Amino acid sequence: MNRQISIENIPKSETPKVFISYSWDDEIHKSWVLTLADKLTANGVYVFFDRYDLRAGKDLTHFMDSSVREAKKVLLILTPNYKLKAENRQGGVGAEYSMITAEIFSNQHSDKFIPIVRLGKRNDCTPTFVKSKIDIDMSNDCKFDENFESLLQTIFEINDTPRPPLGKPRFDNTSSSQKRLNPNNSILSNSIAMHYLKQRLYDKAISAFDKAIEDNSDSSETFYYAAVSLLKGEKAFICLQTDIDKIMKYLKAAIEIEPRGIYHYFLAYIKYDFFERKCFNITPDWQETLQTAIQSGVSMADISQLSEILQVKMPECLSI
Repeated sequence: MNRQISIENIPKSETPKVFISYSWDDEIHKSWVLTLADKLTANGVYVFFDRYDLRAGKDLTHFMDSSVREAKKVLLILTPNYKLKAENRQGGVGAEYSMITAEIFSNQHSDKFIPIVRLGKRNDCTPTFVKSKIDIDMSNDCKFDENFESLLQTIFEINDTPRPPLGKPRFDNTSSSQKRLNPNNSILSNSIAMHYLKQRLYDKAISAFDKAIEDNSDSSETFYYAAVSLLKGEKAFICLQTDIDKIMKYLKAAIEIEPRGIYHYFLAYIKYDFFERKCFNITPDWQETLQTAIQSGVSMADISQLSEILQVKMPECLSI
């Protein structure tokens, strides 16, 4: 590196802690991630890292959960394999991603999670839920030192570009004094929609999700959360038929794009709570759809997250 960030004046109690989330793609990739962890440690960063902290007898789930919670920053080392495991909720990466998405949902404006592009193009290696976050590109080893410096500055929250002092307003009399930014892209619309959903402003969330779908109909999670918003925090049983029809349409669209287990599970809940309880026939029925969800790998963490977002306790018959 050209220079190191000085941490001499930082009290030990304030030493930043980071957790590295990555996939074990191959020995070369594992070695690169270990080198990154070693360099961070040498520069005053405490790293929660499986190869430092885990051994036989340790509880893997507890390690992941406590590390994500305690870390000031979580570094997501992005590769195509990482994206595949995260979005399919496979292995350790899948479990970590469930924890990460739950925390992102609870705090939309958090800068805790830092995507680091290691292999592949951004769209090929970035899970959907963090696509709106600014990444650090560390795919070029020739620029490792420069990009490592940027990562350190991010972890220590150091900004090389200070904000200039505020000046006095100078109005342009030839144009309107009030101009609004039109959110005309799907990422911005999706972020706005998730914010409204978190605040339980369901009508505004539905409108924003519709805008995001209009801008980009290729995101399965946008359809999924649009369906969540349409329930408006109520049980499916008391919803209007028109809303249920739209929920079904959105969930089927999400499944066509990406047949995740949790999408099938949400569909099973709708079929049970609205159709089965009202003695309406639907094919396939809720039991068949639940089996599809299980076969597609739905996890208890996924179900718990869905229940929390919906503000609805799942029926016992839908237990897995």
